[in-house]
Amino acid sequence: MGVSLVPPLESDAPLKPAVARAAALWFVMMSSGEASDADRRALQTWRDADPEHERAWQRTQHLGQQFAGLAPSGGMAVLDRPRSTDRRRVVKQLALLLIVGSGGWAMHRQMPWQEWSADYRTAIGERRNITLADGSSMTMNTDSAVDVLFTPQERHIRLVRGEILIATAHEPDLPYRPLRVATTEGVLIAMGTRFTVRQLDQGSRLGVQEGAVEIRPGMAQAGMRVLHAGEEAVFDRHRIADTTELDATRMAWKDGMLFADRMPLSVFVTELARYRPGVLRCDPAVADLRISGSFPLANTDRILQSLVDTLPVRVAMVTRYWVQVVPA
Repeated sequence: MGVSLVPPLESDAPLKPAVARAAALWFVMMSSGEASDADRRALQTWRDADPEHERAWQRTQHLGQQFAGLAPSGGMAVLDRPRSTDRRRVVKQLALLLIVGSGGWAMHRQMPWQEWSADYRTAIGERRNITLADGSSMTMNTDSAVDVLFTPQERHIRLVRGEILIATAHEPDLPYRPLRVATTEGVLIAMGTRFTVRQLDQGSRLGVQEGAVEIRPGMAQAGMRVLHAGEEAVFDRHRIADTTELDATRMAWKDGMLFADRMPLSVFVTELARYRPGVLRCDPAVADLRISGSFPLANTDRILQSLVDTLPVRVAMVTRYWVQVVPA
């Protein structure tokens, strides 16, 4: 099942982005202590103008009680600064939740705003280490995007694209809050653990280094499964593939390396392309050649040259951003 933040409303279908953002802006204004009587009348006019406006406003009332830092009794500190980046982030996050609905963080791939709305991003070839508000650490691989939303009840991480490594922190002085990671295919629930999750073209892959992680695919009939340290599995919304032994070489990216052990050249080039801007392809005529070694990702040109030095291939470079590995 997807991450559930609020009880279902009369209609919990996703809202249009423009309506959701308008509702979020109204909510922030009404909660800031700055709203005038004229503002309140204008809000009522907006709510009365369209049933979708009223549905969006009602949803904000449910979300507002659980959205971190937004409950009226909590002081509304970030909303008291109308020009602050904190306030803009509140509007963006609330609009995001309004759009996807109460069960919908795992549906983000269909949403055209997924990239610009992400809280954290890495460029192609970039890696980034982040300490989250609860003390958990998150390492982002190349070309990744992540949303983070912590409420008093739960900790949510949404992998929009790419790959992350999470090492969860304990919160001994606070009530227990599960840490959940949502992908397109479902939700992962961490159990005091260290794990990686990658959004693939077809499915998601979980690898557990320490502790345990529960997989809950998007479709309830798919069931659930707990993976323990040393295990990995690929899953989609409908099923979880067989659990296999963790391939530790997949973690080499954390140290800026790409590791290959008799890897087909086509697979190697596809992996390398994640770390290089532009187009990088492998000619089918050399796709089955095998490559082994450890390759520093800081210099992809040097990696391409090493292919020429060790295999019967050459690098056809139309421009630096349009490259193909072809027979020599």
